[in-house]
Amino acid sequence: MDSLSLPVLWIVLAGLAGTILVSATQLTKNADIIAFKTGLGRSFVGVVLLATATSLPGHWGEFSFVGRRVWRG
Repeated sequence: MDSLSLPVLWIVLAGLAGTILVSATQLTKNADIIAFKTGLGRSFVGVVLLATATSLPGHWGEFSFVGRRVWRG
């Protein structure tokens, strides 16, 4: 991305922010549905989904590193 101009980077940032906004909205709607169908509390389901969603990128980085380390020796 070194070759992209500043206006293009702002457009990319705006697009990614929109994606996050839509994803977060869907996540909250799905959490409410799961909480209703399972009988679990909305707060509990929300915390579990939020914790999972926010920690996944970090875990994928760790898994990727471990996988490369194991396969390359």
